[in-house]
Amino acid sequence: GTVTYRRLVALAKQDKRLAKRLDLYKHRVPEELYDVANDPDCLHNLIAEPGHQAALPSLRSELEGWMKRTKDPMLAVFQKRNDAAYREAYVQKEEEEALERRKQRRGKNQRSKRAPAKQAARL
Repeated sequence: GTVTYRRLVALAKQDKRLAKRLDLYKHRVPEELYDVANDPDCLHNLIAEPGHQAALPSLRSELEGWMKRTKDPMLAVFQKRNDAAYREAYVQKEEEEALERRKQRRGKNQRSKRAPAKQAARL
């Protein structure tokens, strides 16, 4: 995990609020619905509660419309949110691309650190 994740794990051992946040992070579901006025930390997912089922189709439609208008790169994932294999493949692809970008940046940083020494040697 990242430095942030490792720090969250360590702090969660002593902080109940962070422990709840960590548990939520570890057990994410494809859709979440929160009452942010009464649950500002978004710890209680209302998505499966019967009292909210009637609103879900319109909320999903509104979100999908917004994703289309803004050309959200995760639109296809949203549209296939119930397909666990599709979601996992998307995450894996994104992680691989991010790793490659980090490698390229590190390579550029290493080259730029060496460049002044080469220039000085030529003088």
